[in-house]
Amino acid sequence: MGLQIITGDLSVNKKRVIIEKLLHILETNPNATIYYIVPDHLKFDMETFVLNTIEEVKGQEEAAMMSLQVVSFTRLAWFMIRPQSPNKQSISDVGLTMIIRQLLSELKDDLIVLRGQINHQGFIDKLLSLFTELIEGNITPEDLSRITTDTHIDVSDMSEDIPNLEQQKIVEIQLIYTKFIERIELLEVSQYSTLEQLEAYIKSEGQLTDLYAIIDHYYYFNAQQMSLLMQLSATFSDVWLTLPITHSLANSQTFQPILDTIRYTYHQVKALAQFNQIKVLPDWDIKRPFHTIGTDLLTTAKLFKDIQEIGMSIEDEKTKYLSPPIEIWQADTIQTELRHVSNQIHYLVATEGYRYQDIVVMTRDFDRYQVIAKPYFDANDIPIFVDNVAKMNQHPFVLLLESLLNLKLYNWKYDDVMGFLKSGLIIPEFLKDTPLDQQEQIKDREVNYFENIILANGYFGYRLIKPNFIWRFEDEAKLVQNGDWTQHSTLKELSEKWRQWLISDVSQVFKVWESPMTGQKAGAWLYQLMLDLGVRDQFVKQRDTSIDTGEVESSRRDEQVWQVFVDLLDEFNEIYQDQTISYSLFVELLIAGLSESSYHIIPATLDQVTLTSVESPQVQPFKIAFYIGMDDKTLPLNRPTSSLLDEASRELLQKDLLPHQYLMKLNEQQYSQELLLAYQLLLNASERIYFSYATSVNNQSMQLSPYISQIVQYLKLPTYIFTHDLVSELEHLHSSTFGKYSMEQNLLLQLSHYLTQDEGLLNDLHKQVFLVMNDYDGVEKQTRQSIEAIVEAVAKFNELPSNIDPKIAIQLFGKDIHASVSKIEQYFQDPFSHFLLHGLKIKERKLFELDYARSGDYFHDFLDSFTRLLIDKKLDLRQIDMSNLNQLFNQVKGKLEQDERFNIMFSHAKFNAIKTQMDEQLFRFIKFSQAQQKRTKMTSIQSEAVFGISPSPDQLKGFIYPLNSGGQLSISGKIDRVDIAKTSNDTFLQIVDYKSGKKEFNVVDTYYGLDLQVLTYLSVALSNYPDTKAFGAFYQPLIHSYTAFKEASMPDTFEAMEELQLSENIFNGFVSVDEEQLTYIDSSIEVTNNSLVYPVKFKKGGLYNTFSRVFTEEELDILLKFVHMKFKQAANQIQSGVIELKPFRENQYTTSLQPEYRVISGFDSTENYQAYREKTINKKNIIQEMLLELDESGEDEENDE
Repeated sequence: MGLQIITGDLSVNKKRVIIEKLLHILETNPNATIYYIVPDHLKFDMETFVLNTIEEVKGQEEAAMMSLQVVSFTRLAWFMIRPQSPNKQSISDVGLTMIIRQLLSELKDDLIVLRGQINHQGFIDKLLSLFTELIEGNITPEDLSRITTDTHIDVSDMSEDIPNLEQQKIVEIQLIYTKFIERIELLEVSQYSTLEQLEAYIKSEGQLTDLYAIIDHYYYFNAQQMSLLMQLSATFSDVWLTLPITHSLANSQTFQPILDTIRYTYHQVKALAQFNQIKVLPDWDIKRPFHTIGTDLLTTAKLFKDIQEIGMSIEDEKTKYLSPPIEIWQADTIQTELRHVSNQIHYLVATEGYRYQDIVVMTRDFDRYQVIAKPYFDANDIPIFVDNVAKMNQHPFVLLLESLLNLKLYNWKYDDVMGFLKSGLIIPEFLKDTPLDQQEQIKDREVNYFENIILANGYFGYRLIKPNFIWRFEDEAKLVQNGDWTQHSTLKELSEKWRQWLISDVSQVFKVWESPMTGQKAGAWLYQLMLDLGVRDQFVKQRDTSIDTGEVESSRRDEQVWQVFVDLLDEFNEIYQDQTISYSLFVELLIAGLSESSYHIIPATLDQVTLTSVESPQVQPFKIAFYIGMDDKTLPLNRPTSSLLDEASRELLQKDLLPHQYLMKLNEQQYSQELLLAYQLLLNASERIYFSYATSVNNQSMQLSPYISQIVQYLKLPTYIFTHDLVSELEHLHSSTFGKYSMEQNLLLQLSHYLTQDEGLLNDLHKQVFLVMNDYDGVEKQTRQSIEAIVEAVAKFNELPSNIDPKIAIQLFGKDIHASVSKIEQYFQDPFSHFLLHGLKIKERKLFELDYARSGDYFHDFLDSFTRLLIDKKLDLRQIDMSNLNQLFNQVKGKLEQDERFNIMFSHAKFNAIKTQMDEQLFRFIKFSQAQQKRTKMTSIQSEAVFGISPSPDQLKGFIYPLNSGGQLSISGKIDRVDIAKTSNDTFLQIVDYKSGKKEFNVVDTYYGLDLQVLTYLSVALSNYPDTKAFGAFYQPLIHSYTAFKEASMPDTFEAMEELQLSENIFNGFVSVDEEQLTYIDSSIEVTNNSLVYPVKFKKGGLYNTFSRVFTEEELDILLKFVHMKFKQAANQIQSGVIELKPFRENQYTTSLQPEYRVISGFDSTENYQAYREKTINKKNIIQEMLLELDESGEDEENDE
C-alpha cells in the first residue's frame, strides 16, 4: 500500500515503461485490476495507445485490456459505485444554470448589489463557475464569511444606510452559494458528490489489494481530486502519479518558472500523504527511453527551458551547431497561412512518404481557423479530423427550435417564420405523399414562392396566422408547378396551402400556453411537438443518409444533438416539475442550454490529419506538427480573470484554508502554464515543426509569439514570408508553394491575369509553372477546368459584353416584342442593363416597404381617380369652391384606402404618417392645378389613358412597327392626362405626364433615345384625336420645392404668393403653337406679360425669346418621326443580340452600375472608363441631325395602327 510519484521529463517516453510494468503485475497477479486514470478528453487516445503498446509487447490485447482499464475519475466512480447509488442523478451545466436562475428569482428581494444582473446569462455562468470551483475545493459557505470579517474591508466610509458594496457582494454570493448547496443536495445531484462518494466507498471497502491505479496527465488537482488520490493511495495495492518533471528538478531550488505548477503539485502531494500517514515510496525517476524525437528538437526544447531559468545568457557553444528541423512562417493573412499549410502537408505525404496520421495541426484560436480551414484541406484532398469541442448553436435542429419557439415569443416575425420553414427537418403533412427523393426539392421551391409573397406583402404577425385576414396580392393568379410536377396551381392556391398548414398545425399548438404551464408539462409539450411535426423522423432519415454516404461524423452529431435535447428536457422536468413557468423563461433556458452544449466526436478513420488545440495534451508525439496562429496575442494568452471573487478576496480566503481545501492561484498558475505549454509544443513532434502566424487578423497587426521569437533569436532561424501575391512567390519557391491542381487554379488565374497586363511578360519560371501544372494531376483534368480554359477565361474577364447570338436574342425577347416607352429608353441608356432586366429578367425580391415606386403609384392613382371623378360629374376644376374640393378629395382618398395595393400605408404608424404627408402634398398639388387651370382654357378629357395594351374600345390605339426578323414591335403605355382647348378655328391638344421627382424634357436626350416619353404620348394622342392640333407635351412635378424669402421680399397678398408659386413650378416640356395662339389659351400672359403655366418667355415685341421651349409644326413633325425611327432601331438591335455595356457617364443610376448588378456586369470604372458614352451632339444643330438620320434610314413616315 502506498503512493509513488513517477518523475521524468516530457521528452521521456514514460508510458511505455509504465505499461510494461503494469503488464508484469497482471502476469504475476491474475486477480489484479489496474485503472489508468487520465482526463476525459484523452480517454480515446490513451486507449488506442495502450492497445498498440500491449500488442507490441505481448502480441495480443484482449485479455490484458479486460484487466487494464483506461478511465477518468468520474468513469472510475461509474465502474465502482454505480450499482450502489441508483437514486443519484447527474445534471449538466445547463441544468445547474437553471437551478441558479431559480434561486436568483427566489432571492431577488434579498439582493442589492447583484439584483440588476440576475437575468443575465453571463452572470449566471460566472456564478456556476465560482460555485464549481468552491465545491471542488471543499470550500463551504461558512468559509466565505472570513472575507467579509477580515480587516481588508475598509468600513470607514460606511454608514447605517449605505453598505460597503464589495462586502455586500460577498455576502450576497455567500447567500446564493448556501442556497445552491441546499438545492443540489435536495435534488440529489451527483456530479459534485461523485468523487466524495467514490472516496467513501473505497474507504468502506477496506484494503483493496488487487486494485492498482496510475494517474497521468494531471499537473494539478482540486481538493476533491486530491482527497480521492490520498484515499486511493491508502487503500489500493499501489498508486502511481506521473508528473513531467525530473526527480532532481522537483527537489531543486533552481528558479524554473516552466515547472512551478508541477513542482508545487509534487510537494503538495507528498506533504498531504505524509500528513495522512500514507506510505510514500521513493520517486520512480524514468530517464529512458526518450520519445523518438530528433536530437536537435530535444536540444531546442531544453534550450527554451534553460532560457527561462538562466535568462538571456546562454553560451554560444550550446547553439553553435544546432540546426533543428523547425520552420518559421509569416503570412500576410490566415488564408495565405492555411494555403501553405495545406500545400506542405500534401507535399509531405505525396513526396516524402508520410501518412496523414503522422501529422497534427494545432492552434490556440479555433474560432479563427475552424470554419475556413476545411476548404483548404479539401482542395488538396486531405482528410482531416477536427478534435475540438464544437458548440451546437449552429446545428440545424437548434436553429429550427429557436425559430419555432420564437414564433410565439416575437409574434411571427419574418426571420423566425422563414427559419422554421426552410429547416431541412420540417416536411409538412401535405408533402409527405410525394416521392422521398423529391420532397426537399419541391418544398424548397414552394417555400421560395411563399417567401416572395410574404416579403412583398408584409404578411407577418397577425396577417399570417389570423384566418379572417384575407390575402390579396399582385400576381395571385399566376400559375406555378404543383409539387408533383404534372399539374399547375396559382400562387394564391400555393400560398393558402402553406398558410393553412402554419395556422392549423403550428400556430394552434401554442394555445396551450394560454393557461399556466408547469415545467413538467412544458417539457412534455415540446417533446410531443417534435414528434407531431415529424422532426424525430427527419432526424432518423438524415442520420441514415449520412451513414449511407459515409458521413459518419455528421450522423454522430445528429444523434448527440437529439440526445442532448432529450436530456435537457429531463433535467427541466426534474428541476421545475410542478413549478409554474413562463413561456419566455422556458424558451430562454432551452435555447441557452442547447446553444452551450457541445459535440464530442471520435475520429471516423485513423489515417487523417488531426486539427486540435495546442492546449490539448498529446499521448505521444506526432512526427510532424504545424502550429498555426502562433502570434503574440495567443502565446502567451492573456486571460482576464473572470471570477466573481477578486484577487484580494481570493488571497484572504486562501491563507486560512485547511489541508483538505484548495483554491487556485489564477495569476501565478497562468504564467507557469503558458511557459509549460510552449515547452510542450517543442516536444509534440518527433521529426519536424512548423510555426506560422498571420501578420494581420481582423484588421489587427500581429507579431510572432515572444516565446518562439526567443528560439528564433538564439538559433538564428530564417523566417519564410508568404503573401497572397502568388506570382511574386514564384521568385522564392518553397515546398509549400504548390498543391494539387484544384488548389493551384488560383495561381494559374493570377498568372493568366499577369499575361493580360501590358507589362506582363512571362519569364522562364512562369512558363515552367504552366508546363508542370498541365501534366500535374492529369486524372483530375477530366472533371476540372483545363489550363487553356482558365487562361481564356481570364483573358476575357475584362472584356465587356457586346452581343449574343440573334437566335438566342429572339428566344429571350420574342419574335414579336411588346414594350413600354420606358423599356426602349432603358435600352438606349444601356443595352446590357436592358438585357439583365428584360432578357434574363433578373430582379430583386419585392419587399413590403413604402418605396418610391409604391408612393408614385399612389400619387398617380389618386390624381387619375380625381380627374376621372371630375370628368364623370362634368365638373370644371376651375369652378369648384374649397368646400366641394375638400369633399371630392376625401371621396377619392376613401376609395384608395380600400385598395389592397396600398394596405402597407396602414400596416405601421410610420407608414400611416407618411401617407398623411402624401395626402397633404396631393391636396396642395390639386389646389395648385386649380390655380394653373384658372389661367388656361385647357380642359381634361382623358386621365390615365391606356394605349397599345389590348384592342379594347376603352383604350387608345398604339403603334405597331414591322421588324427585320419578320416580327413586330408594339408600343404600349399610359398617358396621365390629355387636355384640349378650342379656339375659333382649331382644337388644340396637350398631354401632361406627372412625375414625383424632377424631370426635365431634353431634346438632346431624345436624340440619344433617352427621352421619348412625352413625344410618344403626344403622337399617340394626336393619332387618336385626328381633328386636333398639337399644343405641347409636358412633365409636371407633383412635389414642389420650398422657396426661401427674406422678410422684406415676402409677397404681401395671396394673389402675389399664388403667382410666385405658379411661376416657379411651370410645366416642363415644350409648346408647338405661335405666340398669338398661346396668348389666347393662356390668360396669365395678358396680366404678367409672361406665362405662369408654360415654359416660354416673351420679348418686348411680344415674340418668344431664345430661352423659350418652342418647336414649330415642321420641327415637331421631325421629332415625332425620329421617335418612331428610334423605336424600330432599338427593337431590331435587341433581336440582333446587341447587348453592349455602354452606360452614359453622367447617369450614375444605370442598372448595370449598381452594386447588386455590378457583380454580373463586371464593370469597373477604373479599367472600363472607355466604355462610358458622352453626349456630343450640338443642341443647335439637333433638328438637322435628326433629319439627316431620317433621310439615311428612309424613315419619313410614321408607323402606326
